[in-house]
Amino acid sequence: MNLLRMKLKNFRGYKKADIRFDDQMTTIIGKNDIGKSTIVDALEIFF
Repeated sequence: MNLLRMKLKNFRGYKKADIRFDDQMTTIIGKNDIGKSTIVDALEIFF
């Protein structure tokens, strides 16, 4: 199974987010306190 797209609505710091994943993606990179862990937490709750 490949995750292609993720939508968040009213989840922690995200009011609305539409995140698209590339099939080659293996990491999430960004500045501190921008919401990377929130994305991983949402995936953990889903799965």
